[in-house]
Amino acid sequence: MIRRNAIALLFVAAAFLFTLFLQGFFPYPFLFLFFAAVMASAWFAGTAAGLVAVVASTLLVDFFFLPPYHTFSIQPTDVAYFAAFILCAVAASWVSAAQKKAG
Repeated sequence: MIRRNAIALLFVAAAFLFTLFLQGFFPYPFLFLFFAAVMASAWFAGTAAGLVAVVASTLLVDFFFLPPYHTFSIQPTDVAYFAAFILCAVAASWVSAAQKKAG
């Protein structure tokens, strides 16, 4: 269990570092790498680890990439964007875990 969650957190940490690097090149947060981290976590470590990756990604995106920065508050104009990110991350985790089980 600890190993699976550690795998998930490593994938999310890698996505975070690459996203920080790419942040200067894109006007709005480039969050695609977090979806990849969630999918990889669910694929390699299972559904629970995928959900751990969703939670970690959600917290990092909110704190570092959505204004006001370095807080856990969300501006009303970003609520739909943030909600879409969460829903897509959960869907990515579910699809990845389902594909792994089917294959």
